[in-house]
Amino acid sequence: MIFSALVIGKDLRTVCEVMQAALNRVQRWCEDHGLSVNSDKTEMVLFTRKRTLPGLIPIVFFGKELERTNKVKYLGVDLDSKLTWSEYLARPDM
Repeated sequence: MIFSALVIGKDLRTVCEVMQAALNRVQRWCEDHGLSVNSDKTEMVLFTRKRTLPGLIPIVFFGKELERTNKVKYLGVDLDSKLTWSEYLARPDM
């Protein structure tokens, strides 16, 4: 099962708080239904063109602080944090 969550906003701290609340609800739902999540396969990408990230607070999911990555593959498409599509377009099969 693939789960994706997207939060959009201008204030990074608020975005982090909303994402944490959403992930807390997902975690409770999974626990209530006897489902587990492989936290090693859980990724977080912050899509922004900003160079500094004031207000970034840690996001925790199933007891593990999510590590921020610069790219993620979603349904076969490489999405990078700046949404340049460069890695996806550079693939030889494109």
